Amino acid sequence: MNISNDSQHLQMLQLRFSEKVFIIIFALLGIALNLLVCIILGLKRHSHPPLDRLILNLAIADLLNCCTIASCHILEFLLFARKNDYPPISDQARQVICKLWILGISTTATSSIQTLAAISIERWKAIIHPFSHPITQKQLKIFILFNWLLSSGAALFMAFLHTSDNEGSFSCNEISDTNLLIATSFFYGITNFILFVIVSVCYVWIGVALYKSNPPTASPNCQHSKIVRKSC
Repeated sequence: MNISNDSQHLQMLQLRFSEKVFIIIFALLGIALNLLVCIILGLKRHSHPPLDRLILNLAIADLLNCCTIASCHILEFLLFARKNDYPPISDQARQVICKLWILGISTTATSSIQTLAAISIERWKAIIHPFSHPITQKQLKIFILFNWLLSSGAALFMAFLHTSDNEGSFSCNEISDTNLLIATSFFYGITNFILFVIVSVCYVWIGVALYKSNPPTASPNCQHSKIVRKSC
């Protein structure tokens, strides 16, 4: 009986090890790619400053998100997959790590989603209304500051809703307050749905406008210039 339990425990550890290796590799790849984007945007001249700044903010959010994911899974592997090689971690430390993990993941993920919505609005304004007043640097800085403040506030609330379990593992579980969880899920669901609608409407609008617009070669002036060149 003990041999069977040990075999099942070993198989579970091997499966968790494979999952964590995949997640860590995927997160490290995300770190490398987003870091490359940050370097390129930091070194190049900004041909379109609002869009470049928003893409840079998106890359920073995704970079921090991947760093949080990689560090947490590496730490979990070191502390629990090889728990015999390391001293046990206290319950207070597990609670702190759990809440910091949720705080980092929620902040960067929320910031990334809001930035994607802002990029879609910026592209819609630049393509549909190219002669309208452009987004100023002051407005862009205010949005980025508000973006991170709002993301941090929502993440703090999410961290409050999570706690480390009592079995000595590193996983975070939601608290058992049903009404609070329903309210939080409803809030995040509505918020993400609104952002998804904004992104979808902007890009569908842009696609329809580009489909209906005439290419430059189809304009009368271009056709006239072609006729003149042929006659010459």
